[in-house]
Amino acid sequence: MTNLIKLGTFAILLVAMTITSCNSSKKTTAGGAKTVSEGHIVYDITADGAAGAALNGSTMEIYFTPDNAKMAMNMMSGMMKIDMIVDNNKKEGLMLMDMMGQRKAAKMSKAELEEKEKEQVNKKPQKAEYVNNYKTIAGYKCQEVHVTMDGLDDPAIVYVTEQIKPAHLDKVNMQFSGLKGFPLSWTIEQSGMKMTMRASEVSLSKVDKKVFDMTIPSGYTETTIEEMQQMGGGMGM
Repeated sequence: MTNLIKLGTFAILLVAMTITSCNSSKKTTAGGAKTVSEGHIVYDITADGAAGAALNGSTMEIYFTPDNAKMAMNMMSGMMKIDMIVDNNKKEGLMLMDMMGQRKAAKMSKAELEEKEKEQVNKKPQKAEYVNNYKTIAGYKCQEVHVTMDGLDDPAIVYVTEQIKPAHLDKVNMQFSGLKGFPLSWTIEQSGMKMTMRASEVSLSKVDKKVFDMTIPSGYTETTIEEMQQMGGGMGM
């Protein structure tokens, strides 16, 4: 169970901080690519091996607008759910975690969000090696990239599309630095398990503002990010 949580949490971290910087307006760039300001992407999760089988069927969704962003993770048949919502204007955030019935909520201050972003920016540059291999994912042509990252046994296998260009792409991809496009699939290997997150749905339509409601739901106990770290096995959420 610990390894599953660790692998799943690592995958969350690959995008959790990236969703806070999608803003500006939509426009068409060279080659027909669109710089987008709003969107909703659903990623399906699959994992190899008997231990990783518990992750099969899990999903991760990201939503973004010029003012808000949200990541919603549903893992291990609903045993673990994590939502992260960020208000880019107020520089505030909310994280919700439901782990086997233990429901916790933690508010994130401007200082905490800025510190997390600073940590990502200060990380040493990653090595991104483009490979002459292409796939169509959720209707978008993607190129394979091997990204060497700290904490992974082998390079992450990432498929990126240049047909979608969120504004401030350098910040949107801060977990996968050195990429020229938006990641629609990636495979990571950690502690002997391999997991793939692959986009199954991509919508660039307007997102309902209700998605970003930061009211703490009934049944959740307010706590701190530090306590959530302990609740999630200390995996750095």
